Formats: sequence, structure tokens, C-alpha cells
Amino acid sequence: MLKRAQLESVQAFMDHPAQSGLPLHARIQRAVRQ
Repeated sequence: MLKRAQLESVQAFMDHPAQSGLPLHARIQRAVRQ
């Protein structure tokens, strides 16, 4: 589950980097917390 959440976060970042506003590691940490 955890790895899948990280992969989805990375994929979302790669799909919409301009809409992110957060660094990649922050998005991964955020996904892990959820």
C-alpha cells in the first residue's frame, strides 16, 4: 500500500509538475502520511 501511494504521488507529479507547487519528496511524504 505504502509503495503504491508513493508511486501514485510520483506519477501525479510527473503528469502535472506545474500544478504541484511542492517538491517531489514533499509529495511523497504527504502521500505516506495519508
